[in-house]
Amino acid sequence: LVAYSLSVVSRVFSNAVNIPFWDEWELLNPGWIDSNFGSWIWAFHNEHRVVPTHLVFLINKWVFGLDFRAQILMNLAAFLGFVFFCWREAGRFLGKAWDSWTSVSLGWALSPTLSSLFVENHLMAGQNCILFALISYFWGCKLLLGSENPGFLRLMGGAFLWCVSIFSFGSGPPAVMAGWLVFSGRSLGLYRRDKSWMYFRRWATVTAVVVWSLLLWASGYRSIAWHPHPTPFWDPSYWLFLGHLVALGFGYGTGTSAPAVLGVFLLLVAGGLSMWIPAAETENRWARFLKLPWLGLGILAGLTAMLAAVAYGRAGFGLGWAGSGRYAETSSFLPWILWTAILLALQSVGPAGHLRLRRMIQGTGLLLWFFLGIGIPRHFSLRNYSVSGQHRQNQKACAVGLLQPGPDSATAECPDIYPGPIRGRVRRAAELGYSFMK
Repeated sequence: LVAYSLSVVSRVFSNAVNIPFWDEWELLNPGWIDSNFGSWIWAFHNEHRVVPTHLVFLINKWVFGLDFRAQILMNLAAFLGFVFFCWREAGRFLGKAWDSWTSVSLGWALSPTLSSLFVENHLMAGQNCILFALISYFWGCKLLLGSENPGFLRLMGGAFLWCVSIFSFGSGPPAVMAGWLVFSGRSLGLYRRDKSWMYFRRWATVTAVVVWSLLLWASGYRSIAWHPHPTPFWDPSYWLFLGHLVALGFGYGTGTSAPAVLGVFLLLVAGGLSMWIPAAETENRWARFLKLPWLGLGILAGLTAMLAAVAYGRAGFGLGWAGSGRYAETSSFLPWILWTAILLALQSVGPAGHLRLRRMIQGTGLLLWFFLGIGIPRHFSLRNYSVSGQHRQNQKACAVGLLQPGPDSATAECPDIYPGPIRGRVRRAAELGYSFMK
């Protein structure tokens, strides 16, 4: 797995091309990154506020002259660091149960994150918006839910990171709302156990930051004219789209058969319920409630809310959009959190625990590895990076060719990197001296 990770780094390094792709051409709209960047940083991109991504682009412009290749490589380094963080955090979560076998199995449970299904994310500079949303949400959960008595700095740090997640991508707000519900449940349980208003004050502080951030995020929101209406959860197409999003995280494409999608859903339900098992042996109901693995519940709730939000906003485009790596990268972390939950449940039951319960948990684990074993091996082709890199090189040549004298076109001149005319943007980039046009 480490060798494959290094191979991915090598392929991305070799095939990353310094050229904007798709939405990134909109950076060159008049009055955006080149001049009016103060309001641009806070501006909506479609239905997303992507403040950290805009800030990174701005720093990139000042330091590298807007070098998309450099940003792609930095994105990859941050992504691999985040994957290592998840692997190590699962070890801290499991405590004494962390051994060589467990560490290897958790590494393989994270293998979907390296799938070549997500080659688009690794070769597109602006796709760090999803990574920012995931990192800040996970880290915020660690600070807020990883300890019963977080200090003031830890509490405010967690609330701030959730705020960053809200302003990183459109799936951030629903994830934070789901995490806030988990945090509220734990705060209520702690208050009922200790009868201390300290827990209420902490809850009120985090709630104030989250509500303020959500209101600020929603101010100025407008629907996108060319987007279809959101798909409500009672529409069957919503669940079909969501099922394929989840299945893609396990290595299945959008041609997945219905039984496979249904099986993944059953896996999610079984894995989620297994998080309740560590508390099953406690007699007092509030003690049992507080013994739940709250950090794991917060992460699972946030991931589920992110995917549900994508299905709500994108199912109207058709099932093919469920195969987009930019959205399904989120679901690639599901096997990791579910396997961690299963290991926790086995640790709680113990080798001498209830035999039927232990076999049920083991069966859930076997089901997870069955789905991973079928889905993932088909999507580890490093050739996809070479194909995409060559494609970008060809499109860069197309864009550079637009610098030659000629009239502005009303149609797309390089349709594989942007669906509309870009001759004016190319000339603007050359005039401003941006690195990809030198």
